[in-house]
Amino acid sequence: MPPATRWIALLALACGGPGPADSGPVDADGDGFPAGEDCDDADPARFPGAEEVCDGADDDCDGAVDEDVLLTWWPDGDSDGYGTLGVAVYACEKPAGYAATSDDCDDADPTVHPGAPESCNGVDDDCDGVADDGATSTWYADADGDGYGDDATATEDCLPPGEGWVTRGGDCDDADPEAWPGAEERCDLDDDDCDGTPDVGEVGTWCRDADGDGYGDPARCEETCAPHAGQVEDAGDCDDADPAVHPGAEETCDHADDDCDGAVDEDYDLDGDGWASAELCAGGEDCDDADPAVNPDAVEVWEDGVDQDCDGHDTWAEFSGSYDLASTGSAAYSTVSSFDAGRVVDGGDADGDGAGDVLVATLYANSFHGGAFLVRGPVSADAPFEDVAVFLSGNGSTAYGSGRSASLGDVNGDGIDDVAIGAPWGGVPSVWVALGPVTADRDVDGFEVWLQGSPGTYFGHGSDLGDITGDGVADLVIGAYFESSGGYTSGTVYVFYGPMSAGEFDLPGGDADAVIAGVNDGAYTGRVMRSGEDLDGDGIGDFLAPAIYDSTSGYSTGTVYAVYGPASALSSLSDAAGTFFGEASGDLLGGSVAMGDVDGDGLADAILGSYGHGGSAGAAYVVLGPASGTLDVGSADIVIRGDAGGDCFATALSAADTDRDGAVELLVGASGYGITGGGYLFQGPLTAGTYAASDADADFAAPSQAASAGTGAALADVTGDGWPDAVLGDPNYRNGTIIGGAILVQPPD
Repeated sequence: MPPATRWIALLALACGGPGPADSGPVDADGDGFPAGEDCDDADPARFPGAEEVCDGADDDCDGAVDEDVLLTWWPDGDSDGYGTLGVAVYACEKPAGYAATSDDCDDADPTVHPGAPESCNGVDDDCDGVADDGATSTWYADADGDGYGDDATATEDCLPPGEGWVTRGGDCDDADPEAWPGAEERCDLDDDDCDGTPDVGEVGTWCRDADGDGYGDPARCEETCAPHAGQVEDAGDCDDADPAVHPGAEETCDHADDDCDGAVDEDYDLDGDGWASAELCAGGEDCDDADPAVNPDAVEVWEDGVDQDCDGHDTWAEFSGSYDLASTGSAAYSTVSSFDAGRVVDGGDADGDGAGDVLVATLYANSFHGGAFLVRGPVSADAPFEDVAVFLSGNGSTAYGSGRSASLGDVNGDGIDDVAIGAPWGGVPSVWVALGPVTADRDVDGFEVWLQGSPGTYFGHGSDLGDITGDGVADLVIGAYFESSGGYTSGTVYVFYGPMSAGEFDLPGGDADAVIAGVNDGAYTGRVMRSGEDLDGDGIGDFLAPAIYDSTSGYSTGTVYAVYGPASALSSLSDAAGTFFGEASGDLLGGSVAMGDVDGDGLADAILGSYGHGGSAGAAYVVLGPASGTLDVGSADIVIRGDAGGDCFATALSAADTDRDGAVELLVGASGYGITGGGYLFQGPLTAGTYAASDADADFAAPSQAASAGTGAALADVTGDGWPDAVLGDPNYRNGTIIGGAILVQPPD
């Protein structure tokens, strides 16, 4: 050993390293067994304990070759790949003339074996134990030669038993060549067409009786002597879908002509105005059945002591002057911090009790899972939400961000509003719909209808329920503002028509009734949506699709598109009926939108909010119906500007006809007004021109607990008196030390 090598070895020993290696026993093939134990030290696959394979060698070194691994082979005399029982051979490979199975039932015929096609030859070709199974035909004797045989003569065979046999049965008279299934029925009292019913012997008028009440539909009659099952001779039924409606039936109070005499509820409508008496029958709506000028269709004459339209009111309700909500209003508030209650509010009747409800989103509840309170009211004094509402919790894995959009509308046509809640932040951004009536706490991800968008698109950030097809049932418009089909983050609008029923629907996957792409990069179309009012007067609702960050006319000026319903043929908002551009950079036009007939001309108008305008003084614009064409909103028919920078006038908008004069009132939230926020109300009808916030017919000062009143806004009946109240949402309302949000409610005078 060289001196240097000896030095390194000594150093290794001093530091605790290994000493020189010991060569040990010889294992030539490296399989872990030395030559003395390995039965073949030249083959690493052969050693004690190795797996025995069929190879003619002793792989596991136990002294036996191929034990327990030899395969069994059976004689195959006809070489069809299937053997038969006989003397078996055991080998690793198949010997010539042998097969792996022994189930050939005829080893002398290569066409006979398991799985062979069965032929009609009296032989069991497929070895299933039955000859000719599935290969025979059913034959019938056809004595009259009309091509149809007598069922009583049916026989199974490969070939016809003789002359005059056919493969079609069903002949009900095999002695008459003019009687067979499908033959023309003759007026001879016989069953010529073999349908089980003989003709009646003479031609008469027979009518379809779908409801089985013995009276037929006069629109579904025919002249025949061979009436079909379900036809009757009496054609006087005026509703053949209802067995309780027919000539001579008892007339009931149900808004229908039960006895088919041409008069509706005639025994209950004493004044003949077409409305049943509220006194004489349950469900009657005529509050004075002695006066034909009084009924639900009549025009109300205010303050005359007569309730002409039977709505329970003869007094005029309106908002006028300044309201201090601390003394004249009431609040429903959160008792849990960071619920963010009031950012989004909407009105309707989702519990089906006939009184108004208000849906209040709670976006940040349950660690940003969100949810909403459905305030069932009445709210006439300050109260926690728990006392006046049910809670719709977003505390579920698929409902993250519930309440970023929230709306009420009847999607299934049962007359009760349903609840739609957008949850755009989850792995599957969604809109969930709870079918009314909603009367108890529920989890959002347990709602009956689940509409799913594509991940990462913020599908459901904006959504709204409204009828845009003209069928009287609400439809759902949904924005996915991060979609990029029309340009990077241009946004997309999805439309899903009612009526809806329970189920899961993938709108980007093909379940949407319309998919409408945004136009410009970064426009974020669909963060807010509004739908349901008729802008163009065609009797079908329309919708507004804001793109609040669109920069067509300046950086983030915003653009709002007016789309006429039903929009089924529209694929891009570049083809929208109306396109309205913001006035200046940073205006964020469309941050809030509403629809309603502001000028009282019978057409709904587009109401557009721009809370960023003028250093966040804010502005609202009204584009009168039909709201079509291209327009810079600085030239809108009606312009209302906020009074001071930071007021955030038009943070929220709501329109409803609170005084029932045919024109809507406009409630405008101003979340930055003063230190508490507040709101303004403009009494319709409004005429064209420019207004200031200070020109409002009413203004609402929030109480000291408020911090951003007017972030949400709705005109809805919360107090239960039948008149819409002014509702302002404040997500930062303080209940003592708890900042959880609230709604502030002011009834009209």
